[in-house]
Formats: sequence, C-alpha cells, structure tokens
Amino acid sequence: SNEVLRDHTHVLSKVRAVLSVVERNLALWSNHNQQSNEAARKREERLSARELEAKQQQQMPDSGGSGGRRRGNRNMQQLSDDGRDGFQRTRGHKLVDNALDLYGFGVSSLLRRAEAPIP
Repeated sequence: SNEVLRDHTHVLSKVRAVLSVVERNLALWSNHNQQSNEAARKREERLSARELEAKQQQQMPDSGGSGGRRRGNRNMQQLSDDGRDGFQRTRGHKLVDNALDLYGFGVSSLLRRAEAPIP
C-alpha cells in the first residue's frame, strides 16, 4: 500500500512538472500570438472581460431575484465546474484554450503551405 502511494506520488510530481512546462510554453506562444494577431488579441480581451464580469457577479450578495445562484463571497476555488456558477476561466481552461489555439494555428499553417483549401 505504501509502495503504491509512493508510485502515485512520483507519477504526480512528474505530471505536475510536465504540465508546468507546457503551461509556460503555451502562455508564451499565446502572448506572442496576441501581439502579432489582432483577432487573437480581441478574443482575449472579450474572454478577460467576460471573466471579470462573472467574478463580479459571483461576489455580489444574493438579491433574492437570482434564484439563489449567486453565492456571496464564496472562494473562486470552491466553485463547481459545471457552468452553474457562470463563466469560468481556470488555469486548466486557459491551458486547454491555448493548446487548441496553437493546434488551430498549426493546422492552418500546414494547410496554407500545402495550398489546400481551408474549410
């Protein structure tokens, strides 16, 4: 049992290290992409504004008319990830979003290079 726990701990530490490097590299690429691509910059501005608005709404006390959906000053880490608490953008969401942006950029670049029609 202790050996299994040690193995899991070892694997988790490796996963954390890999995700940390991936997150850093994707963030660097995303920042570069936003500086050179106006559409990416505008998309990030929209998502940031939406995230800020959702956080402000979640911090407002329940006015009675919201159906009990607002939860006062509840810690952001405790919010569920099912969308009931409004728009969320956690580190995981950002990591996946940046990875998908990079994937899309790569596919588009390959299609242009091959002179294939882009759907």
